[in-house]
Amino acid sequence: LDTLYNPRRCPNAQRGIMARTPRYFLVGAMALLVFNYFTRQIDRAFVVGGRFCGLQRSAWVLACARAGRVEIETIKPGKRKKYPTKGDMIKVNYKGRLAETGELVACNEKGLALKFRIGAGSQIPGWEEGIYMMSVGERAKIYIPAEKAYGEMGLEDVIPPNADLVFETELIWVGY
Repeated sequence: LDTLYNPRRCPNAQRGIMARTPRYFLVGAMALLVFNYFTRQIDRAFVVGGRFCGLQRSAWVLACARAGRVEIETIKPGKRKKYPTKGDMIKVNYKGRLAETGELVACNEKGLALKFRIGAGSQIPGWEEGIYMMSVGERAKIYIPAEKAYGEMGLEDVIPPNADLVFETELIWVGY
């Protein structure tokens, strides 16, 4: 923090915004970043009374999905350096299940990752929304409400009307 603020230790800071930014603002910004990081870690490890309660966490996330929001539960964190943006080509491994019964409704063939352009509308909107929140190498469960999946129509005999979905997704690659 002193390196960013102190002009003697960082001569280029005299001309930049850091020289004009009060020290209390910088400390507050750092505290906010640390708070957000630990809040996210606590969210991932849902613990009650010293015991891990993964099922309760999943139930809470599923309840959020029922409220109309796409939620993501990280299984394995990624590199947190590269995230997909609209128009990128991506490769994913996935398994799609019905949220109510856990019945498998979609998955890629073993060993063959699905490659598609994100944001082009070729996939269901809720799944794309969840993938935008993932970094390369991350494995996560994406809870998708029916409104952002197949809605009232369903999908033939595979997905019933108004069915919430859970996609276990691994983002393998992001390119152009």
